[in-house]
Amino acid sequence: MTLQSFSDTIAAISTPIGIGGVSVIRISGNKTQEIVSQLCSEKKFQANHIVFTRFYNSLGDILDEGLISFFKSPHSYTGEDVAEVNCHGGYITVKQILDCIISYGARLADKGEFTQRAFINGKIDLLQAESIIDIIESKTDKASTFAVQQLEGTLSKKITQIRSQLLEIISHLEVHLDYPEEEDLQLHTSYITQLSILSSEIENLLSTYQTGRIFREGILTVIVGKPNVGKSSLLNMLLEENRAIVSDEPGTTRDTIEEWIQIEGLPFRLVDTAGLREAQNNIEKIGIEKTREFIGKADIQIVMLDADTGIELEDQSILKDIRESTLIVINKSDVAGNKMNKINEYLKTLSINQPSVVISVKENTGTQELIKKMLHLAETYISFGTIGEDTALINNDRQKEKLLHAKEDIKKAIKAIEGNLPEDFWLIDLKQALTELGEITGESVSDEILNNIFSRFCVGK
Repeated sequence: MTLQSFSDTIAAISTPIGIGGVSVIRISGNKTQEIVSQLCSEKKFQANHIVFTRFYNSLGDILDEGLISFFKSPHSYTGEDVAEVNCHGGYITVKQILDCIISYGARLADKGEFTQRAFINGKIDLLQAESIIDIIESKTDKASTFAVQQLEGTLSKKITQIRSQLLEIISHLEVHLDYPEEEDLQLHTSYITQLSILSSEIENLLSTYQTGRIFREGILTVIVGKPNVGKSSLLNMLLEENRAIVSDEPGTTRDTIEEWIQIEGLPFRLVDTAGLREAQNNIEKIGIEKTREFIGKADIQIVMLDADTGIELEDQSILKDIRESTLIVINKSDVAGNKMNKINEYLKTLSINQPSVVISVKENTGTQELIKKMLHLAETYISFGTIGEDTALINNDRQKEKLLHAKEDIKKAIKAIEGNLPEDFWLIDLKQALTELGEITGESVSDEILNNIFSRFCVGK
C-alpha cells in the first residue's frame, strides 16, 4: 500500500461475519459524509453524535434501520472523516449495505488500513499500532494490561526519551563541526559517560524481551511421548474439555493440536503432538516431523511415560533429548501391577535432577502437581520483579532487532571516541543508532516494514 492511496475513501465490515445482534461497517476518508448522506434517511450529521436512521440502496429501497455515528477530521480514529454504520447482524444485510457504500464512492479497505491511516496521520505511533493487534490477540488479563500500557505510550515515551538524548549529543557535535570557534567540544570522557548511560537504558529494555514475548506468544508447552501414552487425554484434562480425540488405538493423533490455557495469569500454548515411533505411513511421518519441529521450539517439554508398559525403546529415544525445561510425567499410575519402580530406576541412570510427576488421566489425579511444576518452569522465563504498572516491555523481534542494532552503533561510537578518531566517525554511528530507534516508533520506517506490520490486522481494523 502506498501513501498516495490515502487520498481516497475506504470501507469495511469491522465485526465478525455472521449472525449477531449488531454488525459495524466503518468508513474513512474525505467522501465519508457524502456517502452516508446517500445511504441514510438522515442527511445532516453532527460530529461525535449517534443518530437513528434507515439505510437505502440506490433504488430507494430500505435495506435496514440502525444507528450511525460521525466523527469529523481530525478528531477521529484515523484522523480523517469517519462514520460507523451499526446495522443488524447477519450475512446478507450487512453485505448489501457495504455494497451500497462501495457503489457510492468508497473502496474496500485493505488489512489494517484504518490503523495504518491513523499512524500516517499522526494519531498513533508504530509501537501503539502494534499494541492494538496485541490487545486483540491477548490470551490473558496480564497480556491485555501490558498491551494497553503500550497503547497508552509507555514504551513509546521511553524510546523517545533515549532518542532525544542521543539527538542532543548529535546536535552538539554537528554544531561544533560547523562552527568550531563558537562551540567547544566536551571532554571525551563526558561523551563516553553519556553514551554508556544510553547503552545501559537500551540494555534494560532488551532485558524485558523474554517477558514481553511470553505474554504475547504464550509459553510454548509441547506434550510428547510414544503413541497411546495419554497425550491427548492430558491435553483434555488441562483444558477441562474434550478438545482432542482419544482412542485406545495407537497413532490416533496424526497432526498437532494447539490450544491456549491461562494459569495464574500466564498464557500457556499447549501442543498435543503425534506419537513418536517409526512411522507406519506417509501421513504419520509428516505428523512426527511436525512434532520434532515443535520440540525444537518448545519453552517447556512435557515428556509422558506409561506406567503400564514401562520404559520401551521409543521412550529411551525421546529421553535422550531431555533438557532443563523438560517435565517428566508418568501416566496410568492407577493401573494395577504398574512398572513405576522400573521407570524411576531408569530415570536415575539419566541423572535427571527434578522428580517426575505421577498422574492418572483416567482418575484425574496429579493435575495440580503438574500445573505447579509448569508454573515453576514458566517463571524462569519471566522477570516478575521488574514488572510494574508503568514498565515498558518490548515483545517482538522487530523491536528487539532495532534496539540491538542501536546499542551496537552506540558501542561503535564509544570505541571511536576512545580511539581518538575524528568526530565525523562518531557521528556516522550515532546517526545510525538514531535511525534504528526512529524505526521502532515509526519516525523513520520503510513501506515494506509498514505493510508487514499492518498485514497482521484483520480487514476493518
